[in-house]
Amino acid sequence: MSTIPIHAPPYPPLLKTPIPYSCPNLPTLSIFCETDEEKIREVLEHTPFEFVMNKFVVSISDFRKCDWIPFMDAAVIIPTKFKDVVGGYIAYEYEDNEASVLAGRELWGYPKKIAKIELAIEKDQIKGAVYREGLRLIDVSCNLINDVEKTPQVPEVPIYPHLLLQVIPKAEGPGVFIKRVIVRDTSVVSKITMKKFGNASISFGKSEYDPIYRLLPIKVLGATFTISDFKGTWAKVINTFFV
Repeated sequence: MSTIPIHAPPYPPLLKTPIPYSCPNLPTLSIFCETDEEKIREVLEHTPFEFVMNKFVVSISDFRKCDWIPFMDAAVIIPTKFKDVVGGYIAYEYEDNEASVLAGRELWGYPKKIAKIELAIEKDQIKGAVYREGLRLIDVSCNLINDVEKTPQVPEVPIYPHLLLQVIPKAEGPGVFIKRVIVRDTSVVSKITMKKFGNASISFGKSEYDPIYRLLPIKVLGATFTISDFKGTWAKVINTFFV
């Protein structure tokens, strides 16, 4: 058994390899944003990751058809680099299922927290929101564009592979015992079956414990809405720091 508590597992065990789980017809709304370089560097300051660009992505996905754990997911992904690996650092992430939160944090170091998440799709209009501790933390909306000539030019922003920082604190006092840099890439086994572009808007609530608002002011560059056949993967540890 590899969970805590060992006598009462907080999430279903992953028994299949190399593909632990899947989610068919996964809807994902991704908002592409631009901010000042210094704002991105502030987020990366306490990590071993390097600055790549002054852009980031906010995504909301509906994993309720997942065959392992059904959940909603929202994330803020910042392009970054570690050694020769360029990918997306998950700086903030929220889900609505305790089991999926614990699994992602314990297994791979995703910085997940519990939140209420919405993703409403009505024809060409999509709205999403993240609520945490009574605050509307993230609010997004998107109008999909069917006219190719009016499609916004969404920039290339590296979000895969996920670059994750798994941290284990000291038990005997303040500080960190061990940090591991983990790479996980579900894009190599998942398949996008539909992709549309759109114009979008986004706003952040002000929370000191979830300080996404510090990325403001931002410029919204566009959005994508995808449907994919998602498959999960195991991950790879590429560096270990004993502090």
